[in-house]
Amino acid sequence: MKYIIHYDIAALIVFISIGIGYYMSQKFPSRQAKRYEKLLVVSAVSVVLDLITVQCIAYAAVVPVWFNYIINILFYLTFNSVPLLYCLYIKEIVDGKQTKSGFEPMIIPYICIALMIATNGIHKQVFYFDAEHNYCHGYGYYVVYVVTFVYLILSLVLTIRNRKKLIAIQKIATIIYNISSICVVLLQCIYDNLLISEFAVAISVLLMYMTLQNPLEFSDARTGTFNREAFTKAVTERMFGRKRQTIIGVQLEGTQKIREFMDSSNELKILDEFGKFLKDIAGYKRVYKIADVQFAIVVEKDVEDIKNAILRWVDAPFEIDDLKINLWVSLCIVENTKKAEQNGDFLKLMDYWGARESNIEASRIIDNDKSVLEEIEYEYKLKHVLEKSISEQSFEVYYQPIYDWKNKKFAVVEALARMYDKNMGFISPDEFIIMAEKSGQIIKIGEMILRKVCSMIKEDNPMQYGVEKIHINLSVIQCMQENLAKDFTKIIDSYNISHDNICFEITETISSDMTDSIKKNLDYFINNGFEMSMDDYGTGYTNIMSIANYRYNSVKMDKSMVWTSMESDTVRVLLEQSISMFKMLDKKIVAEGVETKEQIEMLKQFGCDYFQGYYYSKPLKREDYISFMKKYGNVK
Repeated sequence: MKYIIHYDIAALIVFISIGIGYYMSQKFPSRQAKRYEKLLVVSAVSVVLDLITVQCIAYAAVVPVWFNYIINILFYLTFNSVPLLYCLYIKEIVDGKQTKSGFEPMIIPYICIALMIATNGIHKQVFYFDAEHNYCHGYGYYVVYVVTFVYLILSLVLTIRNRKKLIAIQKIATIIYNISSICVVLLQCIYDNLLISEFAVAISVLLMYMTLQNPLEFSDARTGTFNREAFTKAVTERMFGRKRQTIIGVQLEGTQKIREFMDSSNELKILDEFGKFLKDIAGYKRVYKIADVQFAIVVEKDVEDIKNAILRWVDAPFEIDDLKINLWVSLCIVENTKKAEQNGDFLKLMDYWGARESNIEASRIIDNDKSVLEEIEYEYKLKHVLEKSISEQSFEVYYQPIYDWKNKKFAVVEALARMYDKNMGFISPDEFIIMAEKSGQIIKIGEMILRKVCSMIKEDNPMQYGVEKIHINLSVIQCMQENLAKDFTKIIDSYNISHDNICFEITETISSDMTDSIKKNLDYFINNGFEMSMDDYGTGYTNIMSIANYRYNSVKMDKSMVWTSMESDTVRVLLEQSISMFKMLDKKIVAEGVETKEQIEMLKQFGCDYFQGYYYSKPLKREDYISFMKKYGNVK
């Protein structure tokens, strides 16, 4: 039989081209990359062995029979391992988040067929040479192809079953490979002399290199370092868990000023130079760019040398267009990273550190700062509890009575959100409100609190005890939502609650930055009969003109101003004059944090209308508040 070897030669050229490109590029050593590398090498070896076996078969009369058996056995072993390696490669792509590796059950069919191939010299059921030195096939030859079909079908099933985990290009590439391979194997079975299967494998491996194994996926285009995704994958795959290693986090500070006062390209130029410098001192395989100005270096030794080299680099002013720019760094050093959890903590630490503004123009170092890590861990726990409380709608509303001293009754009450966790206990609103605002979850919390307040008004009717207004807090993020006022009004109307009974409180921060969307919401509330109150006056953000120009019904003096006025004559004067000014503008005045008789007498002299604080009552649960109002509501 005369074999057509042109496709094998073409396949060999393709594999050589892929190999040159692959080994000359910067490779990220993930499990996926390692499996692809095995597939590439074994496929290339298979082509070479195929070409050798064809020549040996052609000259079987002169080539020793034992050598023909050995070279053909090697070819069958390598060629039939290609579908297995591809199947394992696909499994890694769709199931790459698993951190543990072990025996793969899908290897069993290959082991069985490999044993049959390896012992072919004894039973001669896969191939044999007859007395005239002709190359012949046994029944095992077709069994080999059946196993190949099994792996190709299994790969196709894996692709289809996990299609949601794959991006479009991955789905297309894997499906094309599977379908084309099945067709080629069928063609090869029919036409033994047409050596086309190796060429099909070569084209498929090339397609994988261009789509699934893109070297740019884990690379930062500008600095040439590995990116955050690479670092995360390395943590997931426990790549740092084999030896005692140290991670040096580097945050380059001072580039913000360059961005503000110079062309942004200058900042990029500095980052490019810094990235190249880090690769020079540590090696490209050890450097990751994990954020705009943050890098991570993974080292086994020379930690001090690398740290000192970085500090020396920033000590020297960076020159741009004859200008000298001073930079500094924050170094975060995490040692003994034998556990994947520690590496995950490192990313948390860098994210936490990067979120904080650095106003100190000097390099600083964090060496396994336990307090910072504990603070980060607390934030992550708080985030989890916040998400759980939202999903379970377990927020509670507490009510703090506000005393109208002129009419001698508790005419007003403020609704306050409270969050409780069985492990963390009561969590301060100052903590969870800030986190909820950052994540945008304050929208859901605000609506939840409003519904709970409306439910209390509807069912308990506190107005029968002399309550005239219920104050509900709004945050900046809430007020920026285009349809907030309309949505809240619909909720209130669904409970048939009079708009006269609701007063929305907004902070000084909103007053000082009255955007169009915020003003539109506040106007809608006022035009529909709701009252507005400015909260936390005295914390330092308010523009006086914004107060004068907006239709607040009342102003709440922040407790810090009330407390400090008892000790500082200056603050006392400011408080008295502020109250006087607001009274002249016909605003009602509420004093927060009232705790002593002396404070009350002073605030009465200044002209306050309402008192809110522990002197009268702490915030109460719903049932306790109603009991309180039953006892004191209508009592003069």
